[in-house]
Amino acid sequence: MARIPDASQIQLQISSGAQSVSTARPSTRDPFIAFGAVAGEVAEALEKKREIDDKYNLKRAAIEYKNGLYKLEDEYKEDDDYATLRERHDKAVGDLRERIESGVRLSKQAQMEWELITAEESGRSMSRVGERAWSLERDYHRGELSRQLTEIRERAVALDDPAEFLGMVADAETLLQAAEDKGYVTQEQYQALLTETREGIATAKFDTLEPENKLAATQTEWFRMLPLATQAKLKREAEREGLASLAQTTLNAYKARGLSDGEIDRRLDEVDDPRLQRELRSQHEDQIRRRNLLESQQQEDVMEEYFLDLKEDRITLDQILASPGGRAKLRLLSPTQYAQLEAAEKGDSQYPSSSDPTVIDALNQALYSGAPDAREQARKIFDANRMKLNESAFNFYSAATSGK
Repeated sequence: MARIPDASQIQLQISSGAQSVSTARPSTRDPFIAFGAVAGEVAEALEKKREIDDKYNLKRAAIEYKNGLYKLEDEYKEDDDYATLRERHDKAVGDLRERIESGVRLSKQAQMEWELITAEESGRSMSRVGERAWSLERDYHRGELSRQLTEIRERAVALDDPAEFLGMVADAETLLQAAEDKGYVTQEQYQALLTETREGIATAKFDTLEPENKLAATQTEWFRMLPLATQAKLKREAEREGLASLAQTTLNAYKARGLSDGEIDRRLDEVDDPRLQRELRSQHEDQIRRRNLLESQQQEDVMEEYFLDLKEDRITLDQILASPGGRAKLRLLSPTQYAQLEAAEKGDSQYPSSSDPTVIDALNQALYSGAPDAREQARKIFDANRMKLNESAFNFYSAATSGK
Protein backbone atom coordinates (compact mmCIF):
# COMPACT_ATOMS: atom_id res chain seq x y z
CA MET A 1 0.00 0.00 0.00
CA ALA A 2 1.11 3.50 -0.56
CA ARG A 3 3.04 5.45 2.16
CA ILE A 4 2.30 8.93 3.16
CA PRO A 5 5.53 11.09 3.36
CA ASP A 6 6.43 12.53 6.79
CA ALA A 7 7.32 16.11 7.60
CA SER A 8 11.05 15.79 7.06
CA GLN A 9 10.51 14.47 3.63
CA ILE A 10 8.15 17.31 2.72
CA GLN A 11 10.57 19.97 4.01
CA LEU A 12 13.38 18.64 1.97
CA GLN A 13 11.38 18.80 -1.19
CA ILE A 14 10.30 22.35 -0.57
CA SER A 15 13.84 23.41 0.08
CA SER A 16 14.93 21.79 -3.13
CA GLY A 17 12.20 23.63 -5.10
CA ALA A 18 13.12 27.03 -3.57
CA GLN A 19 16.74 26.62 -4.64
CA SER A 20 15.57 26.05 -8.18
CA VAL A 21 13.53 29.28 -8.26
CA SER A 22 16.34 31.53 -6.87
CA THR A 23 18.80 30.55 -9.55
CA ALA A 24 16.45 31.01 -12.47
CA ARG A 25 17.34 33.88 -15.03
CA PRO A 26 14.61 36.25 -16.16
CA SER A 27 13.50 35.91 -19.67
CA THR A 28 14.81 38.64 -22.01
CA ARG A 29 11.78 38.19 -24.03
CA ASP A 30 9.82 40.23 -21.45
CA PRO A 31 8.87 43.47 -23.30
CA PHE A 32 8.76 45.66 -20.16
CA ILE A 33 12.28 44.73 -19.13
CA ALA A 34 13.68 45.41 -22.60
CA PHE A 35 12.07 48.88 -22.71
CA GLY A 36 13.62 49.86 -19.38
CA ALA A 37 17.12 49.01 -20.58
CA VAL A 38 16.75 51.08 -23.75
CA ALA A 39 15.36 54.04 -21.80
CA GLY A 40 18.40 54.03 -19.51
CA GLU A 41 20.78 54.10 -22.44
CA VAL A 42 18.87 56.98 -24.04
CA ALA A 43 18.90 58.98 -20.81
CA GLU A 44 22.64 58.45 -20.47
CA ALA A 45 23.21 59.66 -24.03
CA LEU A 46 21.04 62.72 -23.49
CA GLU A 47 22.91 63.62 -20.32
CA LYS A 48 26.22 63.34 -22.11
CA LYS A 49 24.96 65.56 -24.92
CA ARG A 50 23.71 68.11 -22.39
CA GLU A 51 27.12 68.23 -20.76
CA ILE A 52 28.82 68.77 -24.12
CA ASP A 53 26.35 71.50 -25.07
CA ASP A 54 26.77 73.20 -21.70
CA LYS A 55 30.53 73.14 -21.99
CA TYR A 56 30.49 74.65 -25.48
CA ASN A 57 27.79 77.24 -24.78
CA LEU A 58 29.41 78.28 -21.52
CA LYS A 59 32.84 78.69 -23.08
CA ARG A 60 31.45 80.61 -26.04
CA ALA A 61 29.42 82.92 -23.81
CA ALA A 62 32.35 83.50 -21.44
CA ILE A 63 34.69 84.49 -24.29
CA GLU A 64 32.09 86.76 -25.86
CA TYR A 65 31.49 88.39 -22.47
CA LYS A 66 35.18 88.92 -21.80
CA ASN A 67 35.81 90.37 -25.27
CA GLY A 68 32.76 92.59 -24.88
CA LEU A 69 34.15 93.99 -21.63
CA TYR A 70 37.46 94.83 -23.31
CA LYS A 71 35.63 96.59 -26.14
CA LEU A 72 33.70 98.66 -23.62
CA GLU A 73 36.93 99.65 -21.91
CA ASP A 74 38.50 100.63 -25.25
CA GLU A 75 35.60 103.02 -25.82
CA TYR A 76 36.53 104.85 -22.60
CA LYS A 77 40.12 105.57 -23.58
CA GLU A 78 39.16 109.00 -24.96
CA ASP A 79 36.36 109.55 -22.45
CA ASP A 80 37.15 112.25 -19.87
CA ASP A 81 33.78 112.26 -18.11
CA TYR A 82 35.13 110.60 -14.99
CA ALA A 83 32.09 111.57 -12.87
CA THR A 84 29.69 109.25 -14.74
CA LEU A 85 32.18 106.70 -16.07
CA ARG A 86 31.54 104.02 -13.43
CA GLU A 87 27.77 104.38 -13.66
CA ARG A 88 27.77 104.20 -17.45
CA HIS A 89 30.08 101.18 -17.35
CA ASP A 90 27.76 99.38 -14.90
CA LYS A 91 24.82 99.83 -17.23
CA ALA A 92 26.80 98.79 -20.30
CA VAL A 93 28.01 95.64 -18.52
CA GLY A 94 24.44 94.74 -17.57
CA ASP A 95 23.25 95.25 -21.14
CA LEU A 96 26.12 93.11 -22.44
CA ARG A 97 25.28 90.28 -20.06
CA GLU A 98 21.58 90.33 -20.92
CA ARG A 99 22.33 90.27 -24.63
CA ILE A 100 24.62 87.26 -24.32
CA GLU A 101 22.26 85.37 -21.99
CA SER A 102 19.38 85.85 -24.40
CA GLY A 103 21.24 84.00 -27.10
CA VAL A 104 22.47 80.99 -25.17
CA ARG A 105 20.75 78.07 -23.35
CA LEU A 106 22.36 76.73 -20.22
CA SER A 107 21.36 74.10 -17.70
CA LYS A 108 20.96 75.02 -14.05
CA GLN A 109 24.45 73.74 -13.29
CA ALA A 110 25.95 75.69 -16.22
CA GLN A 111 23.98 78.78 -15.21
CA MET A 112 25.64 78.69 -11.81
CA GLU A 113 29.06 78.52 -13.47
CA TRP A 114 28.05 81.40 -15.76
CA GLU A 115 27.17 83.52 -12.72
CA LEU A 116 30.60 82.90 -11.22
CA ILE A 117 32.40 83.71 -14.49
CA THR A 118 30.51 86.96 -15.13
CA ALA A 119 30.93 88.11 -11.55
CA GLU A 120 34.70 87.57 -11.71
CA GLU A 121 35.18 89.21 -15.13
CA SER A 122 32.86 92.10 -14.25
CA GLY A 123 34.85 92.72 -11.08
CA ARG A 124 38.11 92.90 -12.99
CA SER A 125 36.64 95.20 -15.61
CA MET A 126 35.09 97.48 -13.00
CA SER A 127 38.43 97.66 -11.24
CA ARG A 128 40.19 98.76 -14.45
CA VAL A 129 37.51 101.30 -15.31
CA GLY A 130 37.51 102.53 -11.73
CA GLU A 131 41.25 103.08 -11.87
CA ARG A 132 40.88 105.07 -15.09
CA ALA A 133 38.05 107.16 -13.63
CA TRP A 134 40.14 107.87 -10.53
CA SER A 135 43.17 108.76 -12.63
CA LEU A 136 41.07 111.19 -14.68
CA GLU A 137 39.55 112.71 -11.57
CA ARG A 138 42.92 113.07 -9.85
CA ASP A 139 44.61 114.62 -12.91
CA TYR A 140 41.73 117.05 -13.41
CA HIS A 141 41.81 118.24 -9.83
CA ARG A 142 45.57 118.50 -9.85
CA GLY A 143 45.26 120.84 -12.80
CA GLU A 144 42.58 122.83 -10.99
CA LEU A 145 44.77 122.94 -7.91
CA SER A 146 47.66 124.37 -9.91
CA ARG A 147 45.39 126.96 -11.52
CA GLN A 148 43.90 128.05 -8.21
CA LEU A 149 47.28 128.30 -6.54
CA THR A 150 48.48 130.53 -9.38
CA GLU A 151 45.44 132.77 -8.98
CA ILE A 152 45.98 132.97 -5.22
CA ARG A 153 49.59 133.92 -5.78
CA GLU A 154 48.71 136.65 -8.27
CA ARG A 155 46.02 138.12 -6.01
CA ALA A 156 48.20 137.91 -2.92
CA VAL A 157 51.11 139.69 -4.58
CA ALA A 158 48.83 142.58 -5.55
CA LEU A 159 47.59 143.10 -1.98
CA ASP A 160 48.98 145.92 0.17
CA ASP A 161 47.30 144.90 3.44
CA PRO A 162 49.59 142.45 5.31
CA ALA A 163 46.59 140.79 7.02
CA GLU A 164 44.86 140.15 3.67
CA PHE A 165 48.12 138.87 2.23
CA LEU A 166 48.51 136.34 5.05
CA GLY A 167 44.86 135.38 4.62
CA MET A 168 45.53 134.47 0.99
CA VAL A 169 48.49 132.36 2.06
CA ALA A 170 46.24 130.56 4.55
CA ASP A 171 43.71 129.93 1.77
CA ALA A 172 46.43 128.27 -0.28
CA GLU A 173 47.43 126.07 2.65
CA THR A 174 43.81 125.04 3.29
CA LEU A 175 43.34 124.18 -0.38
CA LEU A 176 46.45 122.01 -0.38
CA GLN A 177 45.34 120.20 2.78
CA ALA A 178 41.93 119.47 1.24
CA ALA A 179 43.61 118.11 -1.89
CA GLU A 180 45.71 115.76 0.21
CA ASP A 181 42.66 114.60 2.17
CA LYS A 182 40.93 113.72 -1.11
CA GLY A 183 43.98 111.81 -2.28
CA TYR A 184 44.66 114.09 -5.22
CA VAL A 185 48.21 114.63 -3.94
CA THR A 186 50.38 112.42 -1.78
CA GLN A 187 51.80 113.46 1.57
CA GLU A 188 55.18 114.11 -0.05
CA GLN A 189 53.61 116.16 -2.83
CA TYR A 190 51.57 118.11 -0.29
CA GLN A 191 54.68 119.06 1.69
CA ALA A 192 56.59 120.03 -1.46
CA LEU A 193 53.69 122.11 -2.82
CA LEU A 194 53.16 123.77 0.55
CA THR A 195 56.78 124.86 0.74
CA GLU A 196 56.84 125.92 -2.89
CA THR A 197 53.63 127.93 -2.50
CA ARG A 198 54.73 129.75 0.63
CA GLU A 199 58.13 130.60 -0.77
CA GLY A 200 56.75 131.46 -4.20
CA ILE A 201 54.16 133.89 -2.86
CA ALA A 202 56.59 135.56 -0.47
CA THR A 203 59.36 135.85 -3.06
CA ALA A 204 57.01 137.20 -5.73
CA LYS A 205 55.66 139.75 -3.24
CA PHE A 206 59.17 140.82 -2.33
CA ASP A 207 60.17 141.24 -5.98
CA THR A 208 57.28 143.65 -6.63
CA LEU A 209 58.38 146.07 -3.93
CA GLU A 210 60.25 149.25 -4.69
CA PRO A 211 63.93 149.08 -3.69
CA GLU A 212 63.42 151.60 -0.89
CA ASN A 213 60.66 149.43 0.64
CA LYS A 214 62.37 146.06 0.50
CA LEU A 215 64.52 146.46 3.58
CA ALA A 216 61.47 147.22 5.72
CA ALA A 217 59.70 144.19 4.26
CA THR A 218 62.39 141.90 5.67
CA GLN A 219 60.90 142.53 9.14
CA THR A 220 57.37 141.40 8.21
CA GLU A 221 55.66 138.18 9.22
CA TRP A 222 55.15 136.98 5.66
CA PHE A 223 58.88 137.42 4.91
CA ARG A 224 59.64 134.99 7.71
CA MET A 225 57.81 132.26 5.78
CA LEU A 226 60.94 132.00 3.65
CA PRO A 227 63.83 129.67 4.54
CA LEU A 228 66.58 131.35 6.55
CA ALA A 229 69.07 131.11 3.69
CA THR A 230 66.59 132.79 1.32
CA GLN A 231 65.84 135.48 3.90
CA ALA A 232 69.54 136.28 4.23
CA LYS A 233 70.02 136.40 0.46
CA LEU A 234 67.05 138.69 -0.13
CA LYS A 235 68.06 140.92 2.76
CA ARG A 236 71.49 141.45 1.20
CA GLU A 237 69.84 142.21 -2.14
CA ALA A 238 67.50 144.68 -0.42
CA GLU A 239 70.43 146.48 1.17
CA ARG A 240 72.25 146.73 -2.18
CA GLU A 241 69.16 147.90 -4.03
CA GLY A 242 68.36 150.38 -1.27
CA LEU A 243 71.83 151.89 -1.53
CA ALA A 244 71.61 152.00 -5.32
CA SER A 245 68.21 153.69 -5.20
CA LEU A 246 69.40 156.27 -2.66
CA ALA A 247 72.51 156.97 -4.70
CA GLN A 248 70.53 157.46 -7.89
CA THR A 249 68.08 159.78 -6.17
CA THR A 250 71.00 161.81 -4.77
CA LEU A 251 72.77 162.13 -8.12
CA ASN A 252 69.53 163.10 -9.86
CA ALA A 253 69.06 165.87 -7.29
CA TYR A 254 72.61 167.15 -7.94
CA LYS A 255 71.97 167.23 -11.70
CA ALA A 256 68.64 168.98 -11.22
CA ARG A 257 70.52 171.70 -9.39
CA GLY A 258 72.92 172.07 -12.33
CA LEU A 259 76.05 170.90 -10.52
CA SER A 260 79.05 170.07 -12.70
CA ASP A 261 80.91 166.78 -12.51
CA GLY A 262 83.63 168.42 -10.42
CA GLU A 263 81.12 169.90 -8.00
CA ILE A 264 79.40 166.54 -7.65
CA ASP A 265 82.74 164.85 -6.89
CA ARG A 266 83.38 167.35 -4.12
CA ARG A 267 79.93 166.63 -2.63
CA LEU A 268 80.64 162.92 -2.68
CA ASP A 269 83.78 163.48 -0.62
CA GLU A 270 81.55 164.71 2.19
CA VAL A 271 79.37 161.54 2.40
CA ASP A 272 79.98 159.78 5.75
CA ASP A 273 78.61 156.30 4.95
CA PRO A 274 81.44 154.48 3.12
CA ARG A 275 79.08 152.02 1.39
CA LEU A 276 76.85 154.83 0.14
CA GLN A 277 79.90 156.81 -0.94
CA ARG A 278 81.21 153.88 -2.98
CA GLU A 279 77.82 153.42 -4.64
CA LEU A 280 77.57 157.14 -5.43
CA ARG A 281 81.04 157.22 -6.99
CA SER A 282 80.36 154.06 -8.98
CA GLN A 283 77.11 155.41 -10.42
CA HIS A 284 78.59 158.84 -11.12
CA GLU A 285 81.58 157.37 -12.96
CA ASP A 286 79.26 155.11 -14.94
CA GLN A 287 77.09 158.05 -15.93
CA ILE A 288 80.13 160.02 -17.11
CA ARG A 289 81.42 157.00 -19.04
CA ARG A 290 78.08 156.43 -20.78
CA ARG A 291 77.68 160.12 -21.53
CA ASN A 292 81.16 160.32 -23.06
CA LEU A 293 80.52 157.21 -25.09
CA LEU A 294 77.29 158.65 -26.46
CA GLU A 295 78.96 161.97 -27.29
CA SER A 296 81.83 160.19 -29.03
CA GLN A 297 79.44 158.13 -31.12
CA GLN A 298 77.43 161.21 -32.06
CA GLN A 299 80.61 163.05 -33.07
CA GLU A 300 81.77 160.13 -35.22
CA ASP A 301 78.37 160.06 -36.93
CA VAL A 302 78.61 163.76 -37.78
CA MET A 303 82.15 163.45 -39.11
CA GLU A 304 81.18 160.45 -41.21
CA GLU A 305 78.17 162.29 -42.58
CA TYR A 306 79.96 165.47 -43.69
CA PHE A 307 83.73 164.96 -44.02
CA LEU A 308 83.94 163.35 -47.47
CA ASP A 309 81.23 165.58 -48.90
CA LEU A 310 83.15 168.65 -47.76
CA LYS A 311 86.47 167.29 -49.05
CA GLU A 312 85.00 166.43 -52.44
CA ASP A 313 83.13 169.77 -52.73
CA ARG A 314 79.66 168.24 -52.69
CA ILE A 315 78.56 170.51 -49.83
CA THR A 316 79.78 173.49 -47.82
CA LEU A 317 79.76 174.30 -44.12
CA ASP A 318 77.35 177.18 -44.76
CA GLN A 319 74.94 174.76 -46.41
CA ILE A 320 75.23 172.39 -43.45
CA LEU A 321 74.55 175.25 -41.00
CA ALA A 322 71.50 176.29 -43.03
CA SER A 323 70.07 172.75 -43.28
CA PRO A 324 67.48 171.46 -40.78
CA GLY A 325 69.32 170.16 -37.73
CA GLY A 326 72.73 170.88 -39.27
CA ARG A 327 73.75 173.54 -36.76
CA ALA A 328 72.84 171.29 -33.81
CA LYS A 329 74.91 168.48 -35.24
CA LEU A 330 77.98 170.67 -35.71
CA ARG A 331 77.69 171.84 -32.11
CA LEU A 332 78.29 168.26 -31.01
CA LEU A 333 81.83 168.36 -32.43
CA SER A 334 84.96 169.23 -30.51
CA PRO A 335 86.94 172.27 -31.69
CA THR A 336 89.53 169.96 -33.25
CA GLN A 337 86.86 168.03 -35.18
CA TYR A 338 85.24 171.23 -36.42
CA ALA A 339 88.66 172.46 -37.59
CA GLN A 340 89.11 169.20 -39.51
CA LEU A 341 85.83 169.85 -41.35
CA GLU A 342 86.96 173.39 -42.18
CA ALA A 343 90.26 172.03 -43.52
CA ALA A 344 88.43 169.41 -45.58
CA GLU A 345 86.28 172.14 -47.11
CA LYS A 346 89.37 174.22 -47.98
CA GLY A 347 91.31 171.22 -49.23
CA ASP A 348 94.00 171.68 -46.56
CA SER A 349 95.72 168.61 -45.16
CA GLN A 350 94.53 167.94 -41.62
CA TYR A 351 95.53 164.30 -41.55
CA PRO A 352 97.72 162.82 -38.82
CA SER A 353 101.35 162.29 -39.74
CA SER A 354 101.03 158.53 -39.28
CA SER A 355 98.19 156.03 -39.35
CA ASP A 356 97.01 153.95 -36.40
CA PRO A 357 98.49 150.47 -37.06
CA THR A 358 95.58 148.67 -35.43
CA VAL A 359 93.21 150.37 -37.88
CA ILE A 360 95.41 149.43 -40.82
CA ASP A 361 95.48 145.80 -39.63
CA ALA A 362 91.69 145.73 -39.24
CA LEU A 363 91.18 147.22 -42.72
CA ASN A 364 93.52 144.72 -44.37
CA GLN A 365 92.03 141.78 -42.55
CA ALA A 366 88.51 142.78 -43.62
CA LEU A 367 89.46 143.60 -47.23
CA TYR A 368 91.35 140.37 -47.87
CA SER A 369 89.22 137.99 -45.82
CA GLY A 370 87.58 136.54 -48.93
CA ALA A 371 84.12 137.01 -47.45
CA PRO A 372 81.29 138.03 -49.82
CA ASP A 373 80.78 141.26 -47.88
CA ALA A 374 84.50 141.95 -47.33
CA ARG A 375 84.41 145.41 -48.91
CA GLU A 376 81.28 146.38 -46.99
CA GLN A 377 82.81 145.36 -43.68
CA ALA A 378 86.04 147.19 -44.50
CA ARG A 379 84.06 150.31 -45.36
CA LYS A 380 82.46 150.29 -41.93
CA ILE A 381 85.89 150.14 -40.33
CA PHE A 382 87.12 152.94 -42.58
CA ASP A 383 84.18 155.23 -41.83
CA ALA A 384 84.56 154.72 -38.09
CA ASN A 385 88.32 155.36 -38.08
CA ARG A 386 89.03 157.75 -40.97
CA MET A 387 90.51 160.38 -38.64
CA LYS A 388 93.16 157.86 -37.54
CA LEU A 389 94.62 157.52 -41.06
CA ASN A 390 97.25 159.72 -42.67
CA GLU A 391 96.47 161.26 -46.05
CA SER A 392 98.02 158.48 -48.11
CA ALA A 393 96.25 155.69 -46.21
CA PHE A 394 93.02 157.67 -46.23
CA ASN A 395 93.01 158.00 -50.01
CA PHE A 396 94.01 154.36 -50.56
CA TYR A 397 91.42 152.81 -48.28
CA SER A 398 88.76 155.29 -49.36
CA ALA A 399 89.12 154.01 -52.93
CA ALA A 400 89.61 150.36 -51.90
CA THR A 401 86.46 150.25 -49.81
CA SER A 402 84.30 152.17 -52.28
CA GLY A 403 85.11 149.94 -55.27
CA LYS A 404 86.88 152.63 -57.28
